[in-house]
Amino acid sequence: MDLNTNLEHIQHLLATFLNANVTEKDGVLQLDDQEAIGPSIAEIDRLLAELAPYESDGAAAIYTATDFEVLVREEASFLAPGLARRGAWPYRLEDPDQRLTYTLGPPSDHYLLFLIHRLAALGPQEGFFGLRRRGYRLGTIPGPMEEEKSESAYTLFGALRDSMRRIYSLRIQSESPLTLKILRQAADSFSFQLAYNLDTAFVSIRSFEEVVRRTRLRRIRRPRPEDLDAPRRIYNSDLVSHYQMGVATDSPPLEYLSYYHVAEHFFEAVFEDDLISSVRTTLTQPDFSFRRKADVRALIKLVRDKLRFQREDVTFSEQEALRLVLDRYVDIESIRDKLDAIQDSLVPYYAEKPIVFADSGTVDLREADSSKTTAALSRRIYATRNAVVHSKDGGKPKYVPFRHDRVLAQELPLMRLVAEEIIISSSDLPT
Repeated sequence: MDLNTNLEHIQHLLATFLNANVTEKDGVLQLDDQEAIGPSIAEIDRLLAELAPYESDGAAAIYTATDFEVLVREEASFLAPGLARRGAWPYRLEDPDQRLTYTLGPPSDHYLLFLIHRLAALGPQEGFFGLRRRGYRLGTIPGPMEEEKSESAYTLFGALRDSMRRIYSLRIQSESPLTLKILRQAADSFSFQLAYNLDTAFVSIRSFEEVVRRTRLRRIRRPRPEDLDAPRRIYNSDLVSHYQMGVATDSPPLEYLSYYHVAEHFFEAVFEDDLISSVRTTLTQPDFSFRRKADVRALIKLVRDKLRFQREDVTFSEQEALRLVLDRYVDIESIRDKLDAIQDSLVPYYAEKPIVFADSGTVDLREADSSKTTAALSRRIYATRNAVVHSKDGGKPKYVPFRHDRVLAQELPLMRLVAEEIIISSSDLPT
Protein backbone atom coordinates (compact mmCIF):
# COMPACT_ATOMS: atom_id res chain seq x y z
CA MET A 1 0.00 0.00 0.00
CA ASP A 2 1.50 3.30 -1.10
CA LEU A 3 0.08 6.30 0.77
CA ASN A 4 1.90 8.65 -1.60
CA THR A 5 2.94 10.90 1.27
CA ASN A 6 5.92 12.58 2.89
CA LEU A 7 6.98 13.73 6.35
CA GLU A 8 5.65 17.26 5.85
CA HIS A 9 2.19 15.94 4.94
CA ILE A 10 2.11 13.54 7.89
CA GLN A 11 3.17 16.35 10.22
CA HIS A 12 0.34 18.50 8.83
CA LEU A 13 -2.24 15.73 9.34
CA LEU A 14 -1.16 15.12 12.93
CA ALA A 15 -1.38 18.84 13.68
CA THR A 16 -4.84 19.07 12.14
CA PHE A 17 -6.26 16.06 13.95
CA LEU A 18 -4.82 17.10 17.30
CA ASN A 19 -5.74 20.77 16.82
CA ALA A 20 -2.23 21.74 17.84
CA ASN A 21 1.08 22.90 16.44
CA VAL A 22 3.37 20.00 15.50
CA THR A 23 7.02 20.72 14.75
CA GLU A 24 10.17 18.69 14.15
CA LYS A 25 13.30 18.99 16.27
CA ASP A 26 16.42 16.85 16.00
CA GLY A 27 14.59 14.27 13.91
CA VAL A 28 11.69 13.88 16.36
CA LEU A 29 8.21 15.40 16.21
CA GLN A 30 7.03 17.52 19.13
CA LEU A 31 3.81 19.20 20.18
CA ASP A 32 3.63 22.97 20.64
CA ASP A 33 6.57 24.02 22.84
CA GLN A 34 6.84 20.77 24.75
CA GLU A 35 9.77 18.40 24.60
CA ALA A 36 10.03 16.03 21.68
CA ILE A 37 7.68 13.09 22.23
CA GLY A 38 7.74 11.28 18.91
CA PRO A 39 7.37 9.62 16.62
CA SER A 40 10.78 10.19 15.11
CA ILE A 41 11.35 10.54 11.40
CA ALA A 42 12.97 7.10 11.45
CA GLU A 43 9.86 5.63 13.11
CA ILE A 44 7.60 7.18 10.49
CA ASP A 45 9.78 5.73 7.74
CA ARG A 46 9.51 2.35 9.47
CA LEU A 47 5.71 2.61 9.65
CA LEU A 48 5.49 3.47 5.96
CA ALA A 49 7.65 0.44 5.20
CA GLU A 50 5.40 -1.74 7.40
CA LEU A 51 2.35 -0.56 5.47
CA ALA A 52 3.85 -1.36 2.07
CA PRO A 53 2.74 -5.05 1.90
CA TYR A 54 -0.77 -4.28 3.20
CA GLU A 55 -3.83 -3.88 1.03
CA SER A 56 -7.02 -1.97 1.77
CA ASP A 57 -10.38 -3.70 1.41
CA GLY A 58 -11.76 -0.43 0.05
CA ALA A 59 -13.39 0.31 3.38
CA ALA A 60 -11.88 0.44 6.88
CA ALA A 61 -9.70 -2.69 6.96
CA ILE A 62 -6.10 -3.30 5.97
CA TYR A 63 -4.71 -6.78 5.50
CA THR A 64 -2.04 -9.13 4.28
CA ALA A 65 -2.35 -12.91 4.03
CA THR A 66 -1.36 -13.22 7.69
CA ASP A 67 -2.48 -9.94 9.29
CA PHE A 68 -5.86 -8.17 9.37
CA GLU A 69 -6.80 -4.98 11.20
CA VAL A 70 -10.13 -3.16 11.12
CA LEU A 71 -11.58 -0.25 13.05
CA VAL A 72 -14.39 -1.23 15.45
CA ARG A 73 -16.75 0.77 17.63
CA GLU A 74 -17.94 -0.41 21.02
CA GLU A 75 -21.70 -0.63 21.56
CA ALA A 76 -22.60 -1.52 25.14
CA SER A 77 -25.54 -1.02 27.46
CA PHE A 78 -25.02 1.89 29.83
CA LEU A 79 -25.31 -0.70 32.63
CA ALA A 80 -22.49 -2.79 31.19
CA PRO A 81 -18.96 -1.45 31.73
CA GLY A 82 -16.82 -1.17 28.64
CA LEU A 83 -14.47 -4.05 28.00
CA ALA A 84 -11.51 -1.72 28.42
CA ARG A 85 -12.47 -1.23 32.08
CA ARG A 86 -13.13 -4.88 32.94
CA GLY A 87 -9.58 -6.13 33.00
CA ALA A 88 -6.41 -6.33 30.97
CA TRP A 89 -6.35 -3.99 28.00
CA PRO A 90 -5.70 -4.46 25.17
CA TYR A 91 -7.60 -7.74 25.15
CA ARG A 92 -5.64 -10.60 23.60
CA LEU A 93 -6.89 -14.11 22.83
CA GLU A 94 -4.92 -17.02 21.38
CA ASP A 95 -6.50 -19.77 19.29
CA PRO A 96 -3.92 -22.60 19.11
CA ASP A 97 -6.18 -24.81 16.99
CA GLN A 98 -6.61 -22.29 14.17
CA ARG A 99 -3.23 -20.69 14.94
CA LEU A 100 -4.81 -17.25 15.22
CA THR A 101 -4.18 -14.39 17.62
CA TYR A 102 -6.95 -11.86 18.26
CA THR A 103 -6.07 -8.45 19.68
CA LEU A 104 -8.74 -5.91 20.57
CA GLY A 105 -7.54 -2.51 21.68
CA PRO A 106 -6.18 0.81 20.47
CA PRO A 107 -5.25 0.89 16.77
CA SER A 108 -1.65 0.12 15.87
CA ASP A 109 0.61 2.98 14.81
CA HIS A 110 0.72 1.86 11.19
CA TYR A 111 -3.09 1.59 11.14
CA LEU A 112 -3.35 5.13 12.54
CA LEU A 113 -1.12 6.35 9.74
CA PHE A 114 -3.46 4.71 7.23
CA LEU A 115 -6.50 6.06 9.10
CA ILE A 116 -5.55 9.74 9.11
CA HIS A 117 -4.79 9.63 5.39
CA ARG A 118 -8.17 8.06 4.60
CA LEU A 119 -10.12 10.44 6.82
CA ALA A 120 -8.27 13.45 5.43
CA ALA A 121 -9.23 12.33 1.91
CA LEU A 122 -12.87 12.91 2.85
CA GLY A 123 -12.18 16.62 3.16
CA PRO A 124 -11.46 18.99 6.05
CA GLN A 125 -14.93 18.90 7.59
CA GLU A 126 -15.58 15.20 7.17
CA GLY A 127 -12.15 13.88 7.94
CA PHE A 128 -11.03 15.96 10.86
CA PHE A 129 -14.13 16.73 12.85
CA GLY A 130 -14.82 13.12 13.83
CA LEU A 131 -11.64 12.62 15.89
CA ARG A 132 -10.75 16.19 16.77
CA ARG A 133 -10.81 17.26 20.41
CA ARG A 134 -9.16 19.97 22.49
CA GLY A 135 -5.43 20.45 22.09
CA TYR A 136 -3.41 17.57 23.50
CA ARG A 137 -1.30 18.10 26.59
CA LEU A 138 0.79 15.36 28.11
CA GLY A 139 -1.07 13.52 30.82
CA THR A 140 -4.36 15.44 30.44
CA ILE A 141 -6.45 13.17 28.21
CA PRO A 142 -7.31 9.87 29.91
CA GLY A 143 -7.02 6.68 27.90
CA PRO A 144 -9.29 3.65 28.35
CA MET A 145 -7.07 2.36 31.16
CA GLU A 146 -5.35 5.45 32.56
CA GLU A 147 -3.62 3.57 35.35
CA GLU A 148 -2.02 1.16 32.89
CA LYS A 149 -0.73 3.70 30.38
CA SER A 150 2.73 2.97 29.09
CA GLU A 151 5.33 5.43 27.97
CA SER A 152 4.43 4.62 24.34
CA ALA A 153 1.08 6.32 24.88
CA TYR A 154 2.88 9.66 25.19
CA THR A 155 3.50 10.11 21.50
CA LEU A 156 1.49 11.94 18.88
CA PHE A 157 -0.02 8.63 17.85
CA GLY A 158 -0.89 8.02 21.49
CA ALA A 159 -2.63 11.38 21.54
CA LEU A 160 -4.65 10.33 18.51
CA ARG A 161 -5.64 7.09 20.21
CA ASP A 162 -6.77 8.97 23.30
CA SER A 163 -8.97 11.26 21.20
CA MET A 164 -10.98 8.32 19.83
CA ARG A 165 -13.85 7.57 22.18
CA ARG A 166 -14.99 3.94 22.20
CA ILE A 167 -13.36 3.36 18.81
CA TYR A 168 -10.70 0.68 18.74
CA SER A 169 -9.29 -1.85 16.31
CA LEU A 170 -9.55 -5.60 16.01
CA ARG A 171 -6.39 -7.23 14.77
CA ILE A 172 -6.13 -10.86 13.69
CA GLN A 173 -2.72 -12.41 13.08
CA SER A 174 -2.36 -15.84 11.51
CA GLU A 175 0.58 -18.22 11.40
CA SER A 176 -0.47 -19.39 7.93
CA PRO A 177 -1.75 -17.45 4.89
CA LEU A 178 -5.52 -16.84 4.75
CA THR A 179 -7.88 -15.14 2.32
CA LEU A 180 -9.62 -11.87 3.16
CA LYS A 181 -12.94 -13.73 3.31
CA ILE A 182 -11.66 -16.13 5.99
CA LEU A 183 -10.09 -13.28 7.97
CA ARG A 184 -13.40 -11.41 7.92
CA GLN A 185 -15.25 -14.54 9.02
CA ALA A 186 -12.83 -14.87 11.92
CA ALA A 187 -13.46 -11.24 12.87
CA ASP A 188 -17.24 -11.74 12.79
CA SER A 189 -16.99 -14.93 14.86
CA PHE A 190 -14.82 -13.23 17.46
CA SER A 191 -17.25 -10.29 17.66
CA PHE A 192 -20.16 -12.68 18.23
CA GLN A 193 -18.22 -14.50 20.95
CA LEU A 194 -17.69 -11.21 22.80
CA ALA A 195 -21.28 -10.04 22.38
CA TYR A 196 -22.71 -13.39 23.51
CA ASN A 197 -20.57 -13.70 26.62
CA LEU A 198 -19.91 -10.10 27.67
CA ASP A 199 -23.04 -8.29 26.45
CA THR A 200 -20.82 -5.86 24.57
CA ALA A 201 -20.77 -5.49 20.81
CA PHE A 202 -17.68 -4.48 18.89
CA VAL A 203 -18.97 -3.63 15.45
CA SER A 204 -16.61 -3.47 12.49
CA ILE A 205 -16.73 -0.10 10.81
CA ARG A 206 -17.45 -0.74 7.15
CA SER A 207 -16.42 2.68 5.87
CA PHE A 208 -14.77 5.83 7.13
CA GLU A 209 -17.82 7.75 5.97
CA GLU A 210 -19.60 5.92 8.81
CA VAL A 211 -17.22 7.52 11.32
CA VAL A 212 -17.72 11.07 10.09
CA ARG A 213 -21.06 11.12 8.26
CA ARG A 214 -22.85 13.09 10.97
CA THR A 215 -20.39 15.94 10.71
CA ARG A 216 -21.53 16.72 7.18
CA LEU A 217 -24.85 18.03 8.45
CA ARG A 218 -23.00 20.52 10.63
CA ARG A 219 -22.00 22.41 7.51
CA ILE A 220 -25.52 23.77 7.20
CA ARG A 221 -26.22 24.16 10.91
CA ARG A 222 -25.00 26.53 13.60
CA PRO A 223 -22.00 24.83 15.19
CA ARG A 224 -21.73 26.86 18.41
CA PRO A 225 -24.27 26.81 21.27
CA GLU A 226 -23.98 30.57 21.67
CA ASP A 227 -25.32 31.03 18.13
CA LEU A 228 -28.65 29.36 18.93
CA ASP A 229 -31.92 31.27 19.29
CA ALA A 230 -34.84 30.30 21.50
CA PRO A 231 -37.44 28.14 19.65
CA ARG A 232 -40.19 30.11 17.95
CA ARG A 233 -42.43 27.19 17.07
CA ILE A 234 -44.24 24.41 18.95
CA TYR A 235 -43.32 20.92 17.72
CA ASN A 236 -45.16 17.64 18.09
CA SER A 237 -43.69 15.81 21.10
CA ASP A 238 -43.98 12.34 19.55
CA LEU A 239 -42.14 13.48 16.43
CA VAL A 240 -39.41 15.09 18.52
CA SER A 241 -38.93 11.80 20.41
CA HIS A 242 -38.52 9.81 17.19
CA TYR A 243 -36.13 12.42 15.82
CA GLN A 244 -34.04 12.43 19.00
CA MET A 245 -33.78 8.65 18.81
CA GLY A 246 -32.40 8.95 15.30
CA VAL A 247 -29.89 11.63 16.20
CA ALA A 248 -28.73 9.79 19.34
CA THR A 249 -28.05 6.36 17.84
CA ASP A 250 -24.97 5.11 16.01
CA SER A 251 -26.96 2.28 14.42
CA PRO A 252 -27.85 3.07 10.77
CA PRO A 253 -31.01 0.89 10.70
CA LEU A 254 -32.33 2.33 13.97
CA GLU A 255 -31.54 5.85 12.81
CA TYR A 256 -33.32 5.28 9.49
CA LEU A 257 -36.42 3.80 11.10
CA SER A 258 -36.56 6.58 13.70
CA TYR A 259 -36.76 9.19 10.96
CA TYR A 260 -39.25 7.03 9.04
CA HIS A 261 -41.53 6.95 12.10
CA VAL A 262 -41.78 10.73 11.87
CA ALA A 263 -43.48 10.36 8.49
CA GLU A 264 -45.45 7.29 9.60
CA HIS A 265 -47.04 9.33 12.40
CA PHE A 266 -49.26 11.08 9.84
CA PHE A 267 -50.15 8.12 7.61
CA GLU A 268 -53.67 7.50 8.89
CA ALA A 269 -54.70 11.14 9.21
CA VAL A 270 -53.37 12.18 5.81
CA PHE A 271 -54.80 9.13 4.05
CA GLU A 272 -58.19 9.66 5.69
CA ASP A 273 -58.19 13.32 4.62
CA ASP A 274 -57.39 12.30 1.06
CA LEU A 275 -60.14 9.66 1.03
CA ILE A 276 -62.72 12.08 2.41
CA SER A 277 -61.70 14.69 -0.14
CA SER A 278 -62.00 12.19 -3.00
CA VAL A 279 -65.44 10.98 -1.85
CA ARG A 280 -66.65 14.53 -1.28
CA THR A 281 -65.45 15.57 -4.73
CA THR A 282 -67.28 12.66 -6.34
CA LEU A 283 -70.51 13.25 -4.39
CA THR A 284 -70.62 16.93 -5.28
CA GLN A 285 -70.05 16.50 -9.01
CA PRO A 286 -72.99 17.96 -10.95
CA ASP A 287 -73.43 14.75 -12.93
CA PHE A 288 -73.41 12.42 -9.89
CA SER A 289 -76.72 10.87 -8.85
CA PHE A 290 -77.21 8.49 -5.92
CA ARG A 291 -80.18 7.08 -7.86
CA ARG A 292 -77.95 5.79 -10.67
CA LYS A 293 -76.36 2.45 -9.81
CA ALA A 294 -73.44 3.15 -12.11
CA ASP A 295 -72.55 6.29 -10.14
CA VAL A 296 -72.81 4.48 -6.80
CA ARG A 297 -70.70 1.59 -8.15
CA ALA A 298 -68.06 4.10 -9.28
CA LEU A 299 -68.00 5.60 -5.80
CA ILE A 300 -67.66 2.14 -4.22
CA LYS A 301 -64.80 1.33 -6.62
CA LEU A 302 -63.05 4.56 -5.73
CA VAL A 303 -63.15 3.65 -2.03
CA ARG A 304 -62.23 0.01 -2.66
CA ASP A 305 -59.22 1.00 -4.78
CA LYS A 306 -57.87 3.15 -1.98
CA LEU A 307 -58.48 0.63 0.80
CA ARG A 308 -57.35 -2.94 1.36
CA PHE A 309 -59.62 -5.53 2.93
CA GLN A 310 -57.87 -8.32 4.84
CA ARG A 311 -60.29 -10.64 6.62
CA GLU A 312 -61.95 -8.41 9.20
CA ASP A 313 -59.43 -5.59 8.91
CA VAL A 314 -59.52 -2.60 6.61
CA THR A 315 -56.11 -1.12 5.80
CA PHE A 316 -54.58 1.24 3.28
CA SER A 317 -51.46 1.46 1.15
CA GLU A 318 -48.63 2.71 3.35
CA GLN A 319 -46.58 3.71 0.33
CA GLU A 320 -49.48 5.83 -0.92
CA ALA A 321 -49.88 7.31 2.56
CA LEU A 322 -46.17 8.12 2.57
CA ARG A 323 -46.51 9.83 -0.80
CA LEU A 324 -49.37 11.94 0.57
CA VAL A 325 -47.33 12.89 3.65
CA LEU A 326 -44.38 13.90 1.47
CA ASP A 327 -46.68 15.87 -0.80
CA ARG A 328 -48.21 17.74 2.13
CA TYR A 329 -45.19 18.44 4.32
CA VAL A 330 -41.98 18.17 2.29
CA ASP A 331 -40.47 20.84 0.03
CA ILE A 332 -38.42 18.88 -2.51
CA GLU A 333 -36.45 21.95 -3.59
CA SER A 334 -35.44 22.63 0.02
CA ILE A 335 -34.34 19.00 0.46
CA ARG A 336 -32.27 19.17 -2.72
CA ASP A 337 -30.54 22.43 -1.76
CA LYS A 338 -29.67 21.13 1.72
CA LEU A 339 -28.29 17.89 0.29
CA ASP A 340 -26.09 19.90 -2.08
CA ALA A 341 -24.84 21.90 0.90
CA ILE A 342 -24.02 18.72 2.82
CA GLN A 343 -22.25 16.97 -0.05
CA ASP A 344 -22.58 17.75 -3.74
CA SER A 345 -22.47 14.08 -4.76
CA LEU A 346 -25.62 13.05 -2.85
CA VAL A 347 -28.29 14.30 -5.26
CA PRO A 348 -26.61 12.61 -8.28
CA TYR A 349 -26.17 9.46 -6.18
CA TYR A 350 -29.91 9.19 -5.46
CA ALA A 351 -30.67 9.85 -9.13
CA GLU A 352 -28.31 7.18 -10.43
CA LYS A 353 -27.97 4.48 -7.77
CA PRO A 354 -30.77 2.15 -6.65
CA ILE A 355 -30.27 0.52 -3.27
CA VAL A 356 -28.65 -2.90 -3.58
CA PHE A 357 -30.64 -4.48 -0.74
CA ALA A 358 -34.02 -2.97 -1.66
CA ASP A 359 -36.20 -2.81 -4.75
CA SER A 360 -36.07 0.96 -4.46
CA GLY A 361 -35.49 2.50 -7.84
CA THR A 362 -33.91 5.93 -8.14
CA VAL A 363 -35.19 9.42 -7.38
CA ASP A 364 -34.20 12.49 -9.37
CA LEU A 365 -34.55 15.44 -7.02
CA ARG A 366 -33.91 17.80 -9.95
CA GLU A 367 -36.95 16.53 -11.85
CA ALA A 368 -39.16 19.46 -12.86
CA ASP A 369 -42.38 17.53 -12.20
CA SER A 370 -42.65 17.50 -8.40
CA SER A 371 -45.37 14.83 -8.45
CA LYS A 372 -42.99 12.40 -10.18
CA THR A 373 -40.26 13.22 -7.68
CA THR A 374 -42.56 12.69 -4.70
CA ALA A 375 -43.77 9.36 -6.08
CA ALA A 376 -40.21 8.16 -6.71
CA LEU A 377 -39.07 9.37 -3.29
CA SER A 378 -41.90 7.53 -1.55
CA ARG A 379 -40.98 4.31 -3.42
CA ARG A 380 -37.33 4.58 -2.43
CA ILE A 381 -38.04 5.36 1.22
CA TYR A 382 -40.72 2.69 1.60
CA ALA A 383 -38.68 -0.01 -0.14
CA THR A 384 -35.72 0.77 2.10
CA ARG A 385 -37.90 0.63 5.19
CA ASN A 386 -39.32 -2.76 4.16
CA ALA A 387 -35.88 -4.21 3.47
CA VAL A 388 -34.63 -3.06 6.88
CA VAL A 389 -37.70 -4.30 8.79
CA HIS A 390 -38.33 -7.62 7.04
CA SER A 391 -35.66 -10.32 7.00
CA LYS A 392 -37.59 -13.27 5.56
CA ASP A 393 -35.77 -15.53 3.13
CA GLY A 394 -37.10 -15.33 -0.38
CA GLY A 395 -36.62 -13.70 -3.72
CA LYS A 396 -36.89 -10.13 -2.49
CA PRO A 397 -33.78 -8.15 -1.56
CA LYS A 398 -33.20 -7.69 2.16
CA TYR A 399 -30.96 -5.71 4.43
CA VAL A 400 -28.21 -7.60 6.29
CA PRO A 401 -26.99 -5.82 9.45
CA PHE A 402 -23.45 -4.41 9.25
CA ARG A 403 -22.89 -5.81 5.74
CA HIS A 404 -25.18 -3.17 4.23
CA ASP A 405 -24.58 -0.38 6.76
CA ARG A 406 -22.35 1.50 4.36
CA VAL A 407 -25.10 1.62 1.73
CA LEU A 408 -27.81 2.44 4.25
CA ALA A 409 -25.70 5.27 5.65
CA GLN A 410 -25.94 6.96 2.25
CA GLU A 411 -29.72 7.16 2.69
CA LEU A 412 -29.57 8.77 6.13
CA PRO A 413 -28.98 12.39 5.06
CA LEU A 414 -32.04 12.21 2.79
CA MET A 415 -34.25 10.52 5.40
CA ARG A 416 -33.15 12.89 8.15
CA LEU A 417 -33.91 15.97 6.04
CA VAL A 418 -37.33 14.52 5.16
CA ALA A 419 -38.07 13.99 8.86
CA GLU A 420 -36.95 17.53 9.68
CA GLU A 421 -39.15 18.99 6.95
CA ILE A 422 -42.16 17.10 8.32
CA ILE A 423 -41.50 18.16 11.92
CA ILE A 424 -41.10 21.82 10.98
CA SER A 425 -43.97 21.93 8.47
CA SER A 426 -46.38 20.31 10.94
CA SER A 427 -45.41 22.62 13.82
CA ASP A 428 -47.46 25.53 15.16
CA LEU A 429 -46.76 29.06 16.24
CA PRO A 430 -47.19 29.78 19.96
CA THR A 431 -50.61 31.20 20.82
